[in-house]
Amino acid sequence: IKACKYNDDYWAGAVKQCKGKGNMPTASDLAKIASAIYEGNPSIGATSYVSGLTYKPGTATSLGLPEPSFSLWSGEEDSIYLAYYRYFGPTYSTWGNSSRGYSKIQAVCLGD
Repeated sequence: IKACKYNDDYWAGAVKQCKGKGNMPTASDLAKIASAIYEGNPSIGATSYVSGLTYKPGTATSLGLPEPSFSLWSGEEDSIYLAYYRYFGPTYSTWGNSSRGYSKIQAVCLGD
C-alpha cells in the first residue's frame, strides 16, 4: 500500500482483511466474474465498459456475492487516494477507480 490518506480508508481495510493486495482479485479476475454472471457468458475485458448485458438472477448469490447492483475492490491501487474496482449492474459492468474512502464498494478475498 502506497499510503493511507483517509481516516476511513476502506480499500486499505479490505487489503488488511484479505492479508495483502495479492489475495484480492485483479482486473482480470473481476472481469471473469462479470462474464460468469451475465447471460451468454459475454467476453468482458479486464478494464472495459460493457453495456447491453442481462444479469442471470441468482448467479451472483451462487458465487457468494450480492445481487446486482454491487461493486468489488480489486487489489490494485491507482494512488494514495484512489483504488480500482468493477461495478456489476443489471445491464452493464464497468471498471474504474474510486476514492479509497468510499464505503459502498465491497471486497472479496481470493481463496486457495
